[in-house]
Amino acid sequence: MIKPIHAQTSILAVNAVGKIKINGDLSENLWLKANTYSLSLSQDKLNEKKSLKENGWFKVAWDDDNLYIAIKFIDSGIVAQANGNNQHHHRYGDVAEIFLKPKSSPWYWEFHVTPRGHKTCFNFANRSQVGQPVALKNKCPIKVAALVDGTLNSTQGQDRHWSAEMLIPRTALTGIAGTGNYEWTILVSRYNYDESLQWQELSMFPILSKSEFHRINEYGLLQLGLE
Repeated sequence: MIKPIHAQTSILAVNAVGKIKINGDLSENLWLKANTYSLSLSQDKLNEKKSLKENGWFKVAWDDDNLYIAIKFIDSGIVAQANGNNQHHHRYGDVAEIFLKPKSSPWYWEFHVTPRGHKTCFNFANRSQVGQPVALKNKCPIKVAALVDGTLNSTQGQDRHWSAEMLIPRTALTGIAGTGNYEWTILVSRYNYDESLQWQELSMFPILSKSEFHRINEYGLLQLGLE
């Protein structure tokens, strides 16, 4: 089970009361009261005086059964060319990637949600498994939904943003053997493409030293807020 913790760099999950509908619509009262965390370029890009072209933010909530992530990304050219789940979506268009790792253990999750509402789950025994087929899980425990304000995979329309919600079951937040209580670290990141896939912008929170999302020692600490 996730345990409340306190640290200098932290991300607060608000306590959810009642049932949350996973439909990509972020107008529920829960999300109105949750803390907003804005994505950023990595520190090396900021040091070069570069600025984020398209903003995005996320919020986190929890209850006894699940962890919930809500994201909203400004996007003038929404693209998602993969046509199903369990794919490397960062190769095919816009995607939000959520990383969850026990602070004191080497294994961690990587979850994807796309503007088309597709999902992918990777579970790494350690960082050395990045890029290996064994990490891709056909049985993906999360539930996702997304909404697009604009067109999708089109150069003709005017796109504005896309939003998504992700439900992560508490049962997934246990050890490889299915047991264990952990303090958790978290990273929320984004691949933002144009329609041609020729331009991309990587952003994240917490701010990493480089635009490499598997820098697991730089993730933020997840705090569980009480009512």
